[in-house]
Amino acid sequence: MMEADAHTAGGKDAVDGGGMEPPELVFELDEPTFAPTYRTWTVEYTDGTSKVLEA
Repeated sequence: MMEADAHTAGGKDAVDGGGMEPPELVFELDEPTFAPTYRTWTVEYTDGTSKVLEA
């Protein structure tokens, strides 16, 4: 959003986003060392309890 604002503002401080490399994603997780299953989910509630849901 700031980049778009800078483009519309124009002038010497305008940001040119062309040709920029995308930022490195630092929040990516490593590949799991096990085969994940997506048939069950555990929901943890704010009161400390949890519930297991199955697909």
